[in-house]
Amino acid sequence: MNLFKNLSIGKKLLIILLLISILPLFIITYGFYSLGKAKLTEQTIHVLEVQSKNVAASINHFIDYKFKHLYRIANIPQLIRIFKNVKEQPHITHQTISSLRAKLRIDPDFLSFSLMDAEGNIALSTSDMITIIDFGSRPFFFEAVKGEKYVSAPSLDEGKPSIYFSIPIKYTNKLALDTDGGIAGVLVAQCDAEELWKLIETETGRVGAGNAVILSNSDGVRIAHSTMRDLIFKSWIPLKPEVKEQIQKEKRYGSDIREIASTDRPEVMDAVTRILPPQYFQHELVIGKGNYHSVIKVMNNGWRIIATIPEATFLEPVRTSIFYISIISGIIACVVIAASIVI
Repeated sequence: MNLFKNLSIGKKLLIILLLISILPLFIITYGFYSLGKAKLTEQTIHVLEVQSKNVAASINHFIDYKFKHLYRIANIPQLIRIFKNVKEQPHITHQTISSLRAKLRIDPDFLSFSLMDAEGNIALSTSDMITIIDFGSRPFFFEAVKGEKYVSAPSLDEGKPSIYFSIPIKYTNKLALDTDGGIAGVLVAQCDAEELWKLIETETGRVGAGNAVILSNSDGVRIAHSTMRDLIFKSWIPLKPEVKEQIQKEKRYGSDIREIASTDRPEVMDAVTRILPPQYFQHELVIGKGNYHSVIKVMNNGWRIIATIPEATFLEPVRTSIFYISIISGIIACVVIAASIVI
């Protein structure tokens, strides 16, 4: 205060004029930034929610279409007969394999079909790869043998990224030869995981620069990524020993994966593995440097869809406006200084 008193009248006038002209601009700028950030964040959350719901709808459509096709395949009359006469009439197996391979050539929605009995043994397959892979230990078998249809997360078998769809074959359906109500076996169809990955990759940058969609399952392992395929089959953080043991035992991600690699993202791991994760959360360093905003959508099969975007993208209009306001403030300050000197 004493310093201000000791100044000359001209300098005091200059300071007062600068405060009168510049201070309101700073107050207006701060208010504009705060309000603009709040509004843009709210809009961005809504946009990410819409994107996650749209991706979920696309994935559900993809899955439903595959199951609809698979149920049509299950209408081949020989399937039930194979379980009852595989030893007495081996020609039925050869006829069925020929029929399934013909369907694959005509309408290649799937890569291969496998028919398994209720004990997990392969009754027939259109692929030679079945002799190497223990399908009986996979979740798509022991979930389907309980009577439920099942779609697996992407996996790697002999270097081939695949998704497996499985449905139970029951004695009580219209193909039945008896009515004991049991499950005769499981029909498994192998699909190219590239179809799912490309479906996710079409979302890259859809709602702005840096926007990405990440698909993970309940293990917290990423099974699809719209911008970085090298993060697929990696966990957000190291998995718990019991979870890792169960994954390896079930060969949940294929016969080629012996270890689930991890990346250090604990704040996101906590969100994606909860039974009821938050719909929205803010975090740092997920797919790059900076602050990110994300929305999580949980699908009925437990998969998590994360739609994320860097804060810098949706705040760019506000920051651009702040830049121009700063230029205007600088010009006003120069005019005030010049006017003060003249006065």
